[in-house]
Amino acid sequence: MVGELGYNDGIVLASLLFSCVDLHLEWASFSTCSQPIHWWLLVSYACVICFRATHLLGSRAAAPAATDEQHSASHGSDAGIGEFLLDLRHKGSVPRALVAFTWAVALPFFTLWTLIGTKWLWGVLNESPQCVPTSTHLWFSGFWLALCYIWIAVHVALCGVAWTLERRIQRAESDLRSIEDCIVSIVPHPVR
Repeated sequence: MVGELGYNDGIVLASLLFSCVDLHLEWASFSTCSQPIHWWLLVSYACVICFRATHLLGSRAAAPAATDEQHSASHGSDAGIGEFLLDLRHKGSVPRALVAFTWAVALPFFTLWTLIGTKWLWGVLNESPQCVPTSTHLWFSGFWLALCYIWIAVHVALCGVAWTLERRIQRAESDLRSIEDCIVSIVPHPVR
């Protein structure tokens, strides 16, 4: 069914929760860093959880009704998952709001937060690398930063695809209106 939690969701959630607990246990050590990378890590973990929850809720809200046999048969049961962020014209207000939130608020915030995290991590590496509890934490922070940039790149590409699809739909609608106007002007109207 569309919008269901999978094993991957469970693994990601468990990993992020473990990372949050680890951050909490090492909070005092991270607090001595020249930049608050522990806050950056914590907020970025929360953002990823929020993004996934938004995507699951939006996919579920945008899913066709269970009685729509034709759509389910022709598109498969998981069609809504891949299409949720690409469709800028959802019929329901919930999926429309979640798509707008993702593109207008969440993606720009996460991008800005990742840039801030880059600056902070660079500052810690240059000014106070000894504040990080272990070298593993430092390597993991760099790895997490790389994953954040990959996530941003994927979502920017998805945004480009969504925008391209929307422009094509707008052009097709414009062409249909032109054809309709042409037909109306050619066909004589009966006078009453």
